[in-house]
Amino acid sequence: GGGQAEVETLVRELLLARYQSYREKGLSGIPPYARGKEERFELGQDLLLATNEAKLVAKYFPSFHQSLLKYPANQAKQLETRFNWANVEVFSRPTLVLSHRMLFHEGDAYVVVARHFYASHEYNGLQSIGGALPTKEGSLLVSLYRISTDGVAGFGSSTKHPVARGLMGPYFEEIFEGIRKKAK
Repeated sequence: GGGQAEVETLVRELLLARYQSYREKGLSGIPPYARGKEERFELGQDLLLATNEAKLVAKYFPSFHQSLLKYPANQAKQLETRFNWANVEVFSRPTLVLSHRMLFHEGDAYVVVARHFYASHEYNGLQSIGGALPTKEGSLLVSLYRISTDGVAGFGSSTKHPVARGLMGPYFEEIFEGIRKKAK
């Protein structure tokens, strides 16, 4: 029943509360999404799973991996961190996103992580890990994405997952092809 100003105030308060909770408690501070009377989605648990599945980060950059797992405690000295909010268009609708970006460097190796710890609709959150690792010929670029969405859950999920990967694959190929061309 409120006007635009009242709605904008409530949205700002919601985003600030989510940001403050994540800054204070890390993954355990991410409030769950309500999915019905008794259903909830625990994004913090999903992002924890994504971090635990990043085996190469744990193996080659253990201090950074611990920083990801235990944020905000035990942060690596070589870590730079930033928080952003954005209003982006997803499927022709404005989507509010809260993100945490981290850059870790050790020698000539760089690892960057982006966590979307809140999205207003279309997806629950995401964690992307990318790296530039030194090689004899230059650098090897690697990336790992985990995007959580209810759109591929439930009945028929075994069919929906490959379709979603097929839709996203060309998008990521285009991004990396652009990077490769710029590097030349």
